Amino acid sequence: MLGTLAKAVVDTLSADPDRPVISGEADLTAGELLARSAGFATMLKAHGCGQDSRVALYLQSNVDLLAGMIGSWMVGACVLMMDFRTPGAQRSALAGRIGASLSVEGRRMPKAPDDYPWAPFDETWRQPAPWADYANDVNPRNSFAVCALSSGTTGLPKIYLQSHDVIMGRMKHGVAPRRPADGPFLAPMSLSISATRARVLNALISGGRIHFTPPMASAGELIETLSATRAAGTALPPSIIATMVKEIGERSEPYFPHLQLLRSSGGPARPQDKIAAYRCLSPGYRMAYSSNLTGTATMLAGEDVLRLPETVGRPINGVTIEIIDPATGVSLPRGVAGLIKVVTPYISDVTIEADTGRSEGREQRGADWGIAGDIGSLDEDGFLTIVGRDADMIIRGGVNVSPQEIEAILIQHPLIQDAAVAGIEDPVYGQEIVAAIVCSGGDEQAFRAFCIRSLAPDKRPRIIRIVESLPYNASGKLVRSAVAAMFSREG
Repeated sequence: MLGTLAKAVVDTLSADPDRPVISGEADLTAGELLARSAGFATMLKAHGCGQDSRVALYLQSNVDLLAGMIGSWMVGACVLMMDFRTPGAQRSALAGRIGASLSVEGRRMPKAPDDYPWAPFDETWRQPAPWADYANDVNPRNSFAVCALSSGTTGLPKIYLQSHDVIMGRMKHGVAPRRPADGPFLAPMSLSISATRARVLNALISGGRIHFTPPMASAGELIETLSATRAAGTALPPSIIATMVKEIGERSEPYFPHLQLLRSSGGPARPQDKIAAYRCLSPGYRMAYSSNLTGTATMLAGEDVLRLPETVGRPINGVTIEIIDPATGVSLPRGVAGLIKVVTPYISDVTIEADTGRSEGREQRGADWGIAGDIGSLDEDGFLTIVGRDADMIIRGGVNVSPQEIEAILIQHPLIQDAAVAGIEDPVYGQEIVAAIVCSGGDEQAFRAFCIRSLAPDKRPRIIRIVESLPYNASGKLVRSAVAAMFSREG
């Protein structure tokens, strides 16, 4: 039973079944993609999945994930797409939390619990089947389409149930379908990541093409593929975009003049990296403030990238931003930092919290608004600046310290390439500040002296360590809990 989003995808594909829509990992026409999706749907039905079932997919191939997503919608199921490397214990826990009817596994589960419903993925799931019967079978209700996970950087991930109508509404406001571009949309990140999924769906509905590359592609490989395919769009984590700029080097003209959209997705970017991406890679560079709870809230694009790179832009059409006091909920004036409240008609329908016995942030929601737990401020023109995350806030001796504020100072040092700040338990101050630094020279003593010159006493890291790399998750977000775990009290 097709929900509104699924019907939009199927209608577009069935309108011209001979049109090439997938390249790279596999070459498929629209009709072939529909037939593979119908084959997946047939297998799901054989395993007892139907209307309102919840299906988890742990598949390595993006083409298989895409066919699995569409096939799940063809039988009226809601789909959770996950990294195929997810540990077995976490798979079982997630299945219980979403009430999964079936988990389709790209890797066998030799020690799966008895109550874990799963099926191995093999070539039978790729066998084509007639899709015409699904094309007009429309679900009259606003059924759930996707189970989306939070990044999990502050604890166990939250699960957001998103209906077909909500996702369609978000696409019209944040990533509105546009006429097909001359080049394909390059999708190097897994469809398990919400930002990639949204752009791929947008490309399908707008009649465009998608070029899938292996999820582990390096920055150099992405540069070559973007050039060879003359891609019109892509979405990448900020760290990958910054690495691409370094490999290409400073330029007077953009390296990818054909790239109409270079979307920075999955985490914050430094102001200098935004400017460099806009100037050296593509004027189509843009980034947004978004969450699975609220969808896209703001957008920074065009000349605003050069004028106000420290911001994440202004609210998109249909969305308003309010800054409120964390303690009282009272609106704060422009220029004052507080919790970011996003007012939008497209809030995720349901949030499933992990039962941990403790709060992992201050996420709040209403019928048409959501607070994901981020701290920020609005300027007089309505541009939003992210200060930090409420759950990340370090409370040292009763003083609130934003780790992002300290990181922004640290990376101004010419030898520091990347930095991460976290709080660890301290018997005297409650929490103490620690910093992990990736650098091209210098030592801890030199960086400590820099902190003395540049930071107020209550914001200086007590422990500084030089590391080879920082812990980022698959979507490019810093895992701050892993940063804290690098440090022991003996350090």
